[in-house]
Amino acid sequence: FVLDKYHMKLLYLRNQMSFFIDNLWSYFHLDVLDVQWQKLEQQLSKAEVRPTQYIPARLTFELKDFEELRKAHKDYLQNIAHQTFVNFQKIVKSIFILVNQCRRLVGLVQR
Repeated sequence: FVLDKYHMKLLYLRNQMSFFIDNLWSYFHLDVLDVQWQKLEQQLSKAEVRPTQYIPARLTFELKDFEELRKAHKDYLQNIAHQTFVNFQKIVKSIFILVNQCRRLVGLVQR
């Protein structure tokens, strides 16, 4: 089985697109969401809490300072928005264009 020049270029393009999508996905999940979740959990574990009631298989807590929780959650959301480029419309638009091109290639190859 020998690939001609056209199919070799198509295969190379497909590999490059796959590399981009895999790395983007990995960055969003491992470097942004997981890290920010761990930071939020650390902030909440430092918060002053007291048990309020016991529900089977779950203990609920009440924060003594609601503002501490609100600030931790706000920081969590802001960091995610910033690191996933939500606040940078040109970057978001470029990512959507690239992802759309990847989808178009998949549609062409499947024909």
